[in-house]
Amino acid sequence: MLFPAHHFEKTRDLTGVLGIERSGTSLLGNLVASFKGAEYCFEPALLSYYEAVAIEGKLDRESMAGVLRTYFAQDVLMDRVHGRGYNLRPQDETCALQYKTWGDITGRWNAIGGTADALAYCAAHPELRVVFKVASLYRIIPPMLEAFPAMRLVEIRRDLTHVAASILGKRWYHDETARDPARTLAWPLAAIVDGLQIPYFVPAKDFAWWAAANETSRAVYACIKAAEGSLALKRHLDGSGRLDRILDVPFEIFLESPRARLRRVADFLGMEFGEQTEAMLLRIDPGRARMPDPGLRERCEPRLFEEFTEANKLYTRARYENWDI
Repeated sequence: MLFPAHHFEKTRDLTGVLGIERSGTSLLGNLVASFKGAEYCFEPALLSYYEAVAIEGKLDRESMAGVLRTYFAQDVLMDRVHGRGYNLRPQDETCALQYKTWGDITGRWNAIGGTADALAYCAAHPELRVVFKVASLYRIIPPMLEAFPAMRLVEIRRDLTHVAASILGKRWYHDETARDPARTLAWPLAAIVDGLQIPYFVPAKDFAWWAAANETSRAVYACIKAAEGSLALKRHLDGSGRLDRILDVPFEIFLESPRARLRRVADFLGMEFGEQTEAMLLRIDPGRARMPDPGLRERCEPRLFEEFTEANKLYTRARYENWDI
């Protein structure tokens, strides 16, 4: 199967923003989206699907590479170049007007007609690149690196106790949420047990446990699974000689001096601040790093809390490995 040349050329510098859910991925993703040349894709549903398929051991890597190359080149980059596909809802955290100027978007509407115009615009702006953001998706990254070997990654890491507290605040794993099909977040689903939706990251051996567990134990379990995925990715990158493809960003340290820390992110990615970057930095609240004690020890199963504590030690240690504090 053959693909147009721009499917390869315009996805060569693919950039990913990673992290566990509620660790600051949306904050960092929007900031990187404001860099010059960035065309941003917030949590592509395709990657959630491929993550679940990878966990099942059924991933067809060649097929995935072709689908993602087409998706990022056509449905993301070319649509954005035309000025299509932007979220302009001002009430949304992902509203494009946070990181793009209105003049930039309308200018594309007026100046770019068909594909020839879009390709000419890309040729005139070699700094253009697709940036995607995902949360708690790690299994899909190694096969993506095979398809996009020049891809660079930035992972924001937050203390898992604060992550769990934030998840509990969202009530994502509460029974009420888990029984409401309209509020499914961790999809595709692994199963539905007595009307309870079980996320894709829960193996069959744990279905009965998950269905009977309380909300706190489920949140802690989700954090453990995500931390394991993050650490496995680091081991893979180290073993394949690609550890230089990822930059870890400690969430709490980032908020202490976001401008200087974001400069480091931009330098690592080979990008520059855009027109909206400074304004976005001014809106950052350093206090968002602090979360109330969620009482995990008291409300979580003892065995699970021990696993969580050990996972947090390893995960916290890893996040400082390539960060000059």
